[in-house]
Amino acid sequence: MFFTSQQRETIEALSELIIPTTDTPGAITAEVPEFIELIVAEWYDTDDRERFMRGLTEVDERTQALAGVVFAQSGADTQTEILSGLEAEGRVRIASEEDAPSPFFQQFRGLVLSGYYSSEIGLREELLYQPIPGRFDGCVDVSEVTRSVSDGN
Repeated sequence: MFFTSQQRETIEALSELIIPTTDTPGAITAEVPEFIELIVAEWYDTDDRERFMRGLTEVDERTQALAGVVFAQSGADTQTEILSGLEAEGRVRIASEEDAPSPFFQQFRGLVLSGYYSSEIGLREELLYQPIPGRFDGCVDVSEVTRSVSDGN
């Protein structure tokens, strides 16, 4: 194991906020935190790993300053406030800097999405992927073969 138990809890809470369990399984069920741990521990170079770890530490520090507890132990409103702030700051930073590394939240969200949509759960239950399709129906209503896309609200 690469992360501490507190870091794992933070990663689980962040992941589930990004892809929560709804009518389909969420990030935790799809084992996204394990995917993130593997990528950070085994695939990231030293600079990317250090930047990720600083960002993860900053999430808990911000939450501690705001609510007096670490991110995983804070309430949903506090977690949403922290994530919204990180996302907004990241967008501003991306818009103002050329060729800068991705801010932590954007980097983390990318890992969650990659892990989820490359998992069996993400592919089969969310994207309705069929590796060997049945017959070809060229003229069907899109709503019969895909899920509706949420606008995020």
